[in-house]
Amino acid sequence: MLTKAMKRIMQKKVKAFLTYLGYEVNKKSRMWSNSFNAQQELIKGLHRHNITIFDVGANKGQTAEKYHEKFPNAEIYCFEPFPDSVSSLKKKFCNEARIHIVPKAVSEKSGRTTVYVNELDETNSLLPRPTSDRR
Repeated sequence: MLTKAMKRIMQKKVKAFLTYLGYEVNKKSRMWSNSFNAQQELIKGLHRHNITIFDVGANKGQTAEKYHEKFPNAEIYCFEPFPDSVSSLKKKFCNEARIHIVPKAVSEKSGRTTVYVNELDETNSLLPRPTSDRR
């Protein structure tokens, strides 16, 4: 069994070796438990102030709202093909010049396709749900 002192020595040696290889090692903290906080810290580390965020499948802006809070200077593009959700987005962000509503779906193909509307609007999709999941 390793003692605390032995663990610290091993950690220092591993960190020194990884630093030698060009990697930076930081202790995991609570801030990384939230993906938005993690992204905020990563972008701060890049020293970028003019970032662009694509919220694909924006629904009613739940994610865009969090991104706007964390990155107030970012340009945020909300892609959402469903008319009811687009209306909600436009109302919610009508006074936000950096949040742009794009009433279109995002796909690997260009053209028209079927969109699937589900009971819960946040599960609407370009992909059909498996028959076993339908109600």
